[in-house]
Amino acid sequence: MTEKETAEIMTLIQGEYPHSFAKLDERQFALKLELWIKEFAGDDYNLVYTAVRLLLETSIQFAPNIGQIREKMRMLTATEELSEADAWSMVSKACKNGLYGYEREYQKLPETVQKAIGAPEQLREWAMMDADTVQSVVASNFRRSYRAQQSREKELAMIPPGIRESLAAISERMRLTDGRAAS
Repeated sequence: MTEKETAEIMTLIQGEYPHSFAKLDERQFALKLELWIKEFAGDDYNLVYTAVRLLLETSIQFAPNIGQIREKMRMLTATEELSEADAWSMVSKACKNGLYGYEREYQKLPETVQKAIGAPEQLREWAMMDADTVQSVVASNFRRSYRAQQSREKELAMIPPGIRESLAAISERMRLTDGRAAS
C-alpha cells in the first residue's frame, strides 16, 4: 500500500470511530500514521480496505487495530485447512508404502504435514511399527504435532512482510554465527 492509500484507510476508520482519535494531537496522529504506513507497506490496498470494511460492519466498539486488520486479512486469504483427521489419513496411507518408498511418500504430502512429521525417515520408522501402536500412540502424537504446526503457520502468516524479512535476516545472521562457532 502507498502512503496515500494508508492515509485513506485511516481517514475511513477515523470517520467511523472519531472518539478513538479524539485525544491524539497532530504529532501522535502522524506517528500512528507512520506506523501504519510501515506495517501495511507490502500489502494490497484492496485486501486491507476489504478487511477494514468487514471489521467496521461487525460493529466493534473501538477502532480496529493493526492485529485485528491482519487477522481479518488472513481470514479473507486463507485456503481451507486440512483437518487433523484428514492429515492423519494421508500419513497413515503413506506409512503403508513407507518401508521402501518413504522418501517418495513424504514428498507427496502437503508441506504442513511434512513439517509435523519432521523427516522422511520418520515414515519408515512408523511403517516398521506395530499397526495398533501406529494408529493409537503415533496418531495421537502426530495430531498434536500437526495442530502445533498449524498454529505456528497461522502466527507466521499474521507477521507483516517487512518484519518477516527482518526476522529472516536475523535468523540467517545467527545461523552464520553459529556455523562459524561450530567450525
